[in-house]
Amino acid sequence: MKYKSDKSGWPVVLEDIDLCKVSQTEINQIGKLLATNVVVVAKNQSLSIDDEICVLEMFDDLYRFDVGNNPEDSPYKNCIVEDSNQRLVRVTGELDSSGNIGFAADNEGIGWHLDNVQSANRRSLTWLYGVHGTVGSKTIYTNTLMAFQ
Repeated sequence: MKYKSDKSGWPVVLEDIDLCKVSQTEINQIGKLLATNVVVVAKNQSLSIDDEICVLEMFDDLYRFDVGNNPEDSPYKNCIVEDSNQRLVRVTGELDSSGNIGFAADNEGIGWHLDNVQSANRRSLTWLYGVHGTVGSKTIYTNTLMAFQ
């Protein structure tokens, strides 16, 4: 698997990889890159929901977005991607076919991501998959663990 650093020095950009055909060995290599870099990017992917779940499950311990006993009070209500078994959430200002807005739909909410430093057992991977409308967009990711180090 080939990769390079972005012109800014980070993130790491994977080259010539098709995540629909990725092997467990390649996922393990990506995991090592994630452990030593802030962001790993795989551009120009065309993934179905099933493809995303398949890749994510190769990382193990996949999170489920629990809406709890009272879904109306959940921040994820109406945002969980259908057929994802509560594994994927729409993060967008765009309305879905039922007229529901996505999670963190305001400009401030979708512009940044962090590794939940406040949580003792936080996940080691945050997966973002831009489906459309990504040209010219910017995502700023803060890895607070590396910042503390």
